[in-house]
Amino acid sequence: MTALSISISSFLVLQVVHLHYYKKFVSICLILGGKGTAITMKNMLESSFPGLEVILANYPPPIPKRLLSKVVPVVQFGIVATIMAGEQIFPRLGMAPPPWYYFLRANRFGSIASNWLFGNFIQSFLQSSGAFEVYCNGEMVFSILKEL
Repeated sequence: MTALSISISSFLVLQVVHLHYYKKFVSICLILGGKGTAITMKNMLESSFPGLEVILANYPPPIPKRLLSKVVPVVQFGIVATIMAGEQIFPRLGMAPPPWYYFLRANRFGSIASNWLFGNFIQSFLQSSGAFEVYCNGEMVFSILKEL
């Protein structure tokens, strides 16, 4: 058994164990470098070691972050509904529209576009775990979670 260390960038180092020349299997769970880095790494490993099977998978984020990421689209929709129909919503709640509502209403397109962009940014941040692990034949070879 020999160990191979591949440096993709200054912050990402991969350690892969190269077993005998028959059936090799490497499973890589990562989000750290992004999908482009993962695909580049997969192609590099498969071309360097013929017969090596590399499977890319996302490491799941913690449950609170996952649940919070499910709430973000609901809040986004609520903000859009408030911007579009606030003059009917606030009186039904028995209150006058607040001053910030008129500010958002004055620039509907900018408010809705900002809401969409910012909401999607928050959702993608909550869905990424930053985890990076390498498995070889079901055995963990490297984990950034254990390094931290």
